[in-house]
Amino acid sequence: MPSSLHDVIDQTLSLYDGLFTQVRIDRRLASDLPSVRLDADQMKRVLINLVDNAIEATDKKGTVVISTEFDRTHGRVRLGVADDGPGIPAEDREKLFVPHFSTKKRGSGLGLAIVNRIVQEHQGVIRVEDNRPRGARFVVELPA
Repeated sequence: MPSSLHDVIDQTLSLYDGLFTQVRIDRRLASDLPSVRLDADQMKRVLINLVDNAIEATDKKGTVVISTEFDRTHGRVRLGVADDGPGIPAEDREKLFVPHFSTKKRGSGLGLAIVNRIVQEHQGVIRVEDNRPRGARFVVELPA
């Protein structure tokens, strides 16, 4: 059923209120975002994983930016989660969504694989790109 991605973002980010004193979470949300066919609980899982990773990448003292945009031309809604951490080396990017691959000392390497599967179940795609001037930006594209 059609749902508001912004409601999912609001509900998810409320979980972080007061948790990290040195992390700022900014929202840059599009005013023209249409409703999207999504499973709200599953999309919360996607967002929690991406935000947790972004916070960890900043060493719990940086800025995480959550953004949305509507690409009318292609009928796609984009959700971005960006951090100002050290970024992700090019050689690791293609393996990020492979089960059991991890750049962390601890962790199962399943988080982004699960995120990728959920996004695919929503007929979407996920990619990672550089966040200028530093950090990484994950972009989820879903059909509008």
